Amino acid sequence: MAPDQDPTVISARKVTSLPGQPNAQLATFAHEDCHGLTIDNAELRRCVFSNVDARESTITGGRIRRTIFRDCYLHSVKFDGVDLMGSEFWNCNLRYATFDRCKMWFVTFHGCDLDYDHLISCLPPEKSEPNMRVRILRSLRENATGRGESAIADHLLLFELSAERRHLLNLVLIAGDYYKKFTPGQRISALVSLVLHYLQLGIWGYGLRVKNLMISALVLVLIFALCLSSCEAEYRLPNNDVGSVGFIEAVYIAMASFSTVGAGDFLPNGPFPRFIAVLASVCGTLFLGALAATIYRRIRR
Repeated sequence: MAPDQDPTVISARKVTSLPGQPNAQLATFAHEDCHGLTIDNAELRRCVFSNVDARESTITGGRIRRTIFRDCYLHSVKFDGVDLMGSEFWNCNLRYATFDRCKMWFVTFHGCDLDYDHLISCLPPEKSEPNMRVRILRSLRENATGRGESAIADHLLLFELSAERRHLLNLVLIAGDYYKKFTPGQRISALVSLVLHYLQLGIWGYGLRVKNLMISALVLVLIFALCLSSCEAEYRLPNNDVGSVGFIEAVYIAMASFSTVGAGDFLPNGPFPRFIAVLASVCGTLFLGALAATIYRRIRR
């Protein structure tokens, strides 16, 4: 729920008479039909726009900070060069609204109809301000999730995680004055998190890419097979003899163990092949769980 305030209610059209006044604070602009409004260089702080129809309006320059837009119809509104830092949009129609050259730090969206592609192009750059980019992308993703836009939320998640990886990399490399305040312990923690990020990206694509998961499973099976064949692990063979297996047989054994079915005709004889069989079964169980979660996520879209 948006934070409560105790403002003075005035007409939304009076915003045009407020440019350059830094004391325009705690004012509510409510229940107005003022589409096509033009606002230049307004200075608004901690104000509330409630149930305002301002479609096709143009807001140029100025600062509209920590301001709440609640249940507003802002279709095709043009925000141009506006400092919107800390502002919140609740249940607003922002379809075809543009935010060119706007400062979007700490801006949040809740239950809004948005043009996501345009908003992504207006976000702070990933290379220099990944931390701010992560915050806004998380808000956009939560907005899409709340509206049931699962495919868009997954798409935004990849952008968010990309920005988060860049943020961790900048923290490790101390790329800029902002990152100099972090301690060596925090940088080590960031390095570990960065490695885990790349492992998740490569192994299963954060649960979004079935192809990555299948490739990872195939690679694991081949690794287990190579371990069994190259180390000459002994098995009780189908003819009841004890001996090592070739690469083809090792692939069969690894695949059977990985799928948790088991190869009854090849019984491990010794601690090493038993260890590989158990490890392959554990990895296979984790793989089946991850596969089920990934498929469910796709079906839920």
